[in-house]
Amino acid sequence: MTYELYTQDGQVIKQGDIQDKMSWCRRGETLEDEFLRVYGDRLKLKLNPAKKEKPTVPDFIYIPGNRIADLKTVNTPFFSARRYGVDPQYAVTFNKKDLEYYRRCYSDILLYFSIDWIATKLVIKGCKIYTVEPMVGVWGIRFCNIQKLCCPENLHEYKLRIGDKVNATHSYVLDLRRNEFGKVI
Repeated sequence: MTYELYTQDGQVIKQGDIQDKMSWCRRGETLEDEFLRVYGDRLKLKLNPAKKEKPTVPDFIYIPGNRIADLKTVNTPFFSARRYGVDPQYAVTFNKKDLEYYRRCYSDILLYFSIDWIATKLVIKGCKIYTVEPMVGVWGIRFCNIQKLCCPENLHEYKLRIGDKVNATHSYVLDLRRNEFGKVI
């Protein structure tokens, strides 16, 4: 599929290889540090000390309850979310792989979705156009609540990842406007 993403001011966004999980993980570590620097005190978060030994564990500790928390940074809306009954303006995805991992290892985890719609326009094959308004904020949700939102009807399969052993092959399309989510910033 040929597509281009654009910023609010019309600049083309160059993403690189979106299937290169390791480069996205390295970028994610930088985003986690920045998130903690900007919002850590306000959200009462500190870096999970276990990350020094194993970088793939959840990112933070929520200090008041000494609970594990993880960050999901999203800069590109799921533009085709209407197929799942969700307005792309408020659509985020949550990997099925993560749902299974948290269910198995961290069933009491808190999740933070840090949203900054850098991409506000998608053009597919030069003719089909999707747009959203810029949006910035942080939404929180308890794992027990996100589980309730994940169902077969909103499970998306990534066509370019069929049989992929590294990247998530399926994600749930979720609506930030649901009561289970709370806007914390």
